[in-house]
This record gives sequence, C-alpha cells and structure tokens, in this order.
Amino acid sequence: MNNHVPPVVRRPTQRKRNSGWGILLLILFTLGLIAGARWFVQQGIALAPTPTVTATRKTATDVPTADFRATRNAQELATQQARALAMAGIDTPTPLPTETPTPTPTHTPTLAVVDGTQPTPELTVVVIIPGVLNQQTHTPTATPVEPTVEDPNVPPITTDQPTEETATATVPESVSDTPTEIPTEIPTETPTETPLATPTPTATLQPVISLQAFTQQTVGIYEGPSTRYTRTTEIAANQRVVMQGRNATGEWIYLCCEFNLQGWTRQRGLAVRENQLPPNAPTGANPNDVRWLVERQPLAIPATPIPMQTPIPNADYPLFRRDPAAQAYVPQAILPNWSRQWDSPQVIQAFSSPAIVVQQSVIIANEDNHIYAFDRRQGNQRWRYDIGQVVTVGPAAQVTDGNLDIYVVDRNGRVIALREQGNSASQLWAVSLNVAPKTAINVAGDLVFVTGQNNHVYAINRFTSALIWEITTTGNVLQYPTAGDQLLYVANQRLTAVDIFNRETIWQSDATLFSEVSAPPVYAYPGAIAMSEVYVSDSNGTVYAFDAANGALLWSYATGQRIDMMAVDRVRLYTVSGQIARAVNRSTGTEVWRQDIGGLIVGGPIVGDGQVLFVTTGGALFIHQGLNGERIAGTSTGATSVVAQPAIGDGQIFIPATNGIIHTLSEER
Repeated sequence: MNNHVPPVVRRPTQRKRNSGWGILLLILFTLGLIAGARWFVQQGIALAPTPTVTATRKTATDVPTADFRATRNAQELATQQARALAMAGIDTPTPLPTETPTPTPTHTPTLAVVDGTQPTPELTVVVIIPGVLNQQTHTPTATPVEPTVEDPNVPPITTDQPTEETATATVPESVSDTPTEIPTEIPTETPTETPLATPTPTATLQPVISLQAFTQQTVGIYEGPSTRYTRTTEIAANQRVVMQGRNATGEWIYLCCEFNLQGWTRQRGLAVRENQLPPNAPTGANPNDVRWLVERQPLAIPATPIPMQTPIPNADYPLFRRDPAAQAYVPQAILPNWSRQWDSPQVIQAFSSPAIVVQQSVIIANEDNHIYAFDRRQGNQRWRYDIGQVVTVGPAAQVTDGNLDIYVVDRNGRVIALREQGNSASQLWAVSLNVAPKTAINVAGDLVFVTGQNNHVYAINRFTSALIWEITTTGNVLQYPTAGDQLLYVANQRLTAVDIFNRETIWQSDATLFSEVSAPPVYAYPGAIAMSEVYVSDSNGTVYAFDAANGALLWSYATGQRIDMMAVDRVRLYTVSGQIARAVNRSTGTEVWRQDIGGLIVGGPIVGDGQVLFVTTGGALFIHQGLNGERIAGTSTGATSVVAQPAIGDGQIFIPATNGIIHTLSEER
C-alpha cells in the first residue's frame, strides 16, 4: 500500500491571472495620476517639487546666484580701483582716470544761467600750458592743488593733497545764431609727466556757456582781443552784456549777440554777477567764474601785428628771472649731486651784474666796462665788448631768426643792443635815456623794458630802438617790471597793470594797501584761483595775490619779514627773506613750510620740477624739496663771495664771484 502524500502544486494559470491584474491596476493608477496632474496644472495649482537626497549648503545665502556674483565682482573691482588710486597717489601726482569725472567743488567753477536764449552748454578738454606774452594756448578751468607726493620717500603733507581730474570730451549740439568767432581747437593729447612729480597739468572739463555781466565804466569794443585790433564801438557804464568767450588768459572777453553787439573788451571793465548755478552744481561753486567761458580765437586781423613771445629753450636762462613773468622756473628736475665743472679765466675787476646764459654763451658785465661771453661747456672766453661805462643791472638776451641779440643799459642810462657773431659781438643800436637804470632789463615780444632812477618805465622797440612809450610811477622803490599776457605789472608804492602796447593803465592796487614793494612781482598763468595771477610783496613782509586780469585781491599772507625775491611753480609761491625761505600755497595763501637756509641768500629761489635751489653770499648751494622744504643736498660752489644772481640751465649753474671768476657746477646725471 502506498502511503506517500503528493506535494501541493500551485497552478500556473492562477499565478499568471493574479500578476496580470496587478499590472493592470498599476497602469490604471499611473494614468489616473497623470490625468490628475494635468487637471491641477490646468487649474493653476502648483505642486512642490519632490525633494531629492543631495548635499546642500547650510544656508541659502551662501549659494552663488547671478546677482550675488555681479555684486561680488563689482565690489572686487571697486577694491582694485581704490588700491590703484591709492598707489597712484604714492607714485604719481596724477590720479587714474575715471569713467565719469565729477568736478571737485574746491577747484571747479560751475555753469551759470543767463536770462534769455543762450548757447547749449558743451564740454571740451583743455590742456594747461604755462605761458607768458600772447601765448595762444589752451587754458585751465581747475584750480591746481598740491600734489600728493613728489618723491616716494617723502611723507605727504595733508594740506597739499591732489584733487586733479582727467576727463573726456563731449561733442556739443549745434546752436542757432552761433557767434562768428572760432573756438580754439580741442587738443587730444595728454601732457607728459615731468621728473620727480612736479605738479603736472592734466586735462580738465570746461563747458561752453554764456555769462551775463554789467559794464562798470564806458568800455571799448574791439574786433579782437587786443588794443592792436580796430576799435569798433563802446558801451556806456551799467549796461548788461552777454559774455560768450575769452582769450587764453582771461584778460579779454568776447561779447556777442545781444543788441547786435559783437566784439572783444577787457575783463577789467566788466562786473560778472547775477548768474545762477544749475541744479547739479558742486557745493560752494561760484556762478560768476569766467573760467567757464570757452577760449576763442578772433577772425579779424589786427591793425598792427601782435608779436609772439620767443620761446625759451629749457637749457637757457636769458633774463634776470629767466622769463618775462619773473617766475624763475626751470622746466627740468634739479638733481641733488653737483660737482665743480670749470672756473672762468679771472678778470681783473669784479663782476657787476647777474649772469644770463643763452645758447653757447654765459653773458655777464664786469666793472672793467666790458660785457663778457664765456663758453658754457668749456669756460673759455668767447668774446668781450667794451661798453665804455659800467653795467650794474642785469642784461637780457633774445634769439630771433637764429640771431642772438643782447640788451644792456650802462650806469648813465645808455641802452645798447649787441648781436653775437661767432666769437665776437657787434653793436646794433644805442639810445640814451639820460637817467641811470634802476633794475634789470626785461624783454617781451618786440619791446625792451628799462627802468630809471627817476622811477620811470621805458618801452623801447628792440629792433628799431624807437621809444614806444614812457610812464611815471609813484614812489622810490620801483621794481623789475614783469610781463604777463598783454599787461606789464609795475610795482612801486602801488601795483599797476599797464597795457604793453599803448601804456594805458588797466588797473591799480588800492593806494592804502601797502606802502612800498620789496621784490619784483611774479606773474603766473595758469592761475590757482583766477585765470591768471600776479603776486607782489611789501616791505612789511606781506604777500598779496591779485587776479592778473582785473586786479581783484585774492588773498594776503603776512610773513613778518621783508621779502627780497619770489619764484613760483604750479602750486606754490616761494619767498626769500634774508636767509629764511618759505613756500606758500597758491590756492589758499597759507604757509606750507619755512626753512633757515643757513646763510644770506643772494641766488634764488630758482624752482625746478619739484625742487628749489638757493645760493648764499658765502658760496654755498642748497637744494630743497618744493613739497615740504626738506633739504636734498648742499655743496660748496668754490666762490668765497657771490656778487649777484646766478643762472641755471641744462644741468649747469653759473655763479659770478667778486674775484672776477665765474664758478660753474654741473649735475652728476
């Protein structure tokens, strides 16, 4: 009997049937989900995404997004630019250019609004170029300020920090009824930096606008910016006029288009007032600043040609204070190390005048009645000329058409013109003024300016010897006359600005401002506050800064010591009082530094690119930093007694001594 129990066997058909129902239910469920999702989407109901198991940051803000990256990049760029600007302030006085320049309130005039129709304001780039008589150059609209540092090793002075700007040009829109005068061409080049970071001019914004003014007196209207143009009409006092341009230095203003008036008049005769600031004007801006007027060139031809000032080569020192403006500024760095180069052959008598240097020659007068010329490189005598009388004041020299002409005046008042011809000189002309000279000779354009002990100033045509004009000054302390653009600044008991071409008095300082002057005035263009400025000092030791075009007093500074001589660079005025030297900020009229040089100063101040040079009567030469007065170097010149102002040029200095020897030192380059 078989008792085996068979195993339970599942039926395949049943398992297949159950599996099929499961798949069908899964498909139906999936289709239902899809249909339901579509219904939710159509109804605008959003479903949250199903979270996935991924690594995430602790906070959402740490996840970089597009906006965050942009912000971070901007911050990093700003940091880089700030660092670059900081480094620029250390290594160079000129800040890096920015994409959108913003005028600085401390030195930028603002747009003014004139009632009625006026030209659309435009922006143009101008390059600041220092100049003197009738120099047709572009002019600044920004007040120069102290550079940050002139030497990386010298700590900055907080009162002299830079705010200079670099800008781009904007093309103006056309304006109906445009004046016929032609605006000055816009230069595109940037000024070249000079060694040791002397205050270097930079491009600045200058809008072309109109300003209203009122005549202070009856003013003449000319076809161009000079009395050498034809005078066409005049305007009575207290009349409203519209100014639409100026010449380079601001001495002359272009009037246009109201009451059919068009022409040029002096700024001195106008009171610029009642103009308005635009909404975006910087705080403290002056709405009546003529520096916002565009520089224009006239279409008319002057009735009498206007002479151009002969450019002075960097290597030359042709006048008593080097240039007609008496700036005593040498556009080169004065290096610290000097060594003896040569001594001239000894002349029996002592030298009797300051030295000048032009081309190959060092020219000086001697008590033996001769004018001497020594070779500037070797020291040998090139020529001498017997004047017949002693020359006791500084000669002057000019190069015209390749000819070197020298002008001297002897102690009897005979003015003589010599022409150098190789190793000799010949007389061109001589004219007697019958009065002993007072100061050194100055030359500007085609005129030689001579002063007399009678306190007269004489203007002589340097080509023909004709006496063009003569003026009388009040007082007995007449100083070396200084030439600006078209004005001669004559200082005695008062400072007087005289038209170079016709001797007309344009303005005078107040009669009670000072009793007498003590040093030659110094003209400076471009100005630090005005378009151009002139500085004068009185016997009480006070320095005065005037607007050179109209005589407005800008500031005064009392040193407490009589000032013997002054010099200027772009940002500072330097004074000498005995053995004390000072630097005064031209923008503020405040003292920057003072130094006891250690000896009575007879030579200087002479200013280079960032340095100031002094020579003492005992023959010591000192060089100081212009920025802070720190002494850079000092050396002996070999002279035991210096008799007069030295001349400097091309790395050489020529020092006249009482023993009849010129001691020459050269820079160790």
